Amino acid sequence: MYHRQLKTALEERLSFYEGLMERLRQSIEEEDSERIEYYRGLEQETLRSLSNLEKCIAALSQRTLPAPDSSDEMGLDTRVVQARLRALEAARANCALLRTQLYQLKSRMIAVRTKSAPSSYTESNPSYLDIDI
Repeated sequence: MYHRQLKTALEERLSFYEGLMERLRQSIEEEDSERIEYYRGLEQETLRSLSNLEKCIAALSQRTLPAPDSSDEMGLDTRVVQARLRALEAARANCALLRTQLYQLKSRMIAVRTKSAPSSYTESNPSYLDIDI
């Protein structure tokens, strides 16, 4: 009689923990999928920004000013060229920064996709049972 009650209690406890583990697993999967979706949005936004910066670099790299006619125009031309070079340098630096951020973002996405559940949540055969009877 006592053994049957103990067995029933253990089966109930096991069933409870199995349900708890399943809910925990589902919660982790939902959280991970939401995080990956967020990272994908960031990735697309970063790629758009990178593309826009590369277009700016291409435009700034082209020399489209006509030859200056006077010394005033030469001074203006020099200032425009210097401003263009500074803008080009800043755009290139921003591209490098965005590429770094994109790499880090992809690394985070990979980490979320490949991460395993914490070791305390993994299914295993316990070496003992904690029974409150």
